[in-house]
This record gives sequence, C-alpha cells and structure tokens, in this order.
Amino acid sequence: MEYERILLPVAGDGDVDPVVDHARSLAVALDAELLALHVVDPDDDGGTAAPGETGTVTEPRGADAVFEAVADHVDDAVPLERVTVTGDPGDAIVETVRDQDCDFVVMGTHNRQGLDRLVTGSVADHVGQAAAVPVTTIHVDD
Repeated sequence: MEYERILLPVAGDGDVDPVVDHARSLAVALDAELLALHVVDPDDDGGTAAPGETGTVTEPRGADAVFEAVADHVDDAVPLERVTVTGDPGDAIVETVRDQDCDFVVMGTHNRQGLDRLVTGSVADHVGQAAAVPVTTIHVDD
C-alpha cells in the first residue's frame, strides 16, 4: 500500500508537537504530503466557564495559530496543505479522509478515562472505527 496523503487533524488545545513530529517523520519516510485539518465544532463552548463558575480556563488557539505551529515543525520537509471545516470533529475528520483522498491519519488523543470519556466520547476512537484508512494516535498532554 502506498501512502501519499496523510491527514493530520490538529486542535487548539494541548501539545500538538509530538503529533506533528510523528506525522512529519512518517511523511518524509513515505514521500507523502500532509493535510493539516482544523475542525471548528459549533457546539463547543471554547473551554469557557459558565457564568458564576470559577476555575482555570485554557483559551484554545485559533486555526491560524495552530497551522503556524504545524508549519514551523514541518518546515519545507514535506508539502503541507491547510484545511478548516466546521462540524462534529469525529465526523468531520472521517469525511475529510474520504473527500480529500487521504491514505492515513495521524492524530492526537488525550487518553481520557472514566466518566470524562463516557460523557465526551473519544474523537480518536470514532475516527479509528469509522475511517476506511489506518489511524495512528499519539498521546498528547492537556
């Protein structure tokens, strides 16, 4: 099997560096191109606390900042295309695999457990089960 186009879904939360580094290395070894995908979830509140709640809120980075971080790690080693779509992250990633003729997916996972995983689900699990291509997940810190 030839892998010519690797999908790299990237979000504005957590540390994407290990995921980008892995995808870059894979693309170089396979002489493939990378498609960096940022999904805007219209149902996501952006990590903001509800009125009256306290706690630490991490402001997610926007698509431009995420894409610049990816481009800095990839430099000119491999061709890099950038795409932003709106929708449910898991479904949008699977649709992009199909619509953009991707052969492989490299994505981060937070490895959430217990109630948090039950409530929020796992985008990586959904993609791994629904995508018709191989999916490699890399653990990232929140």
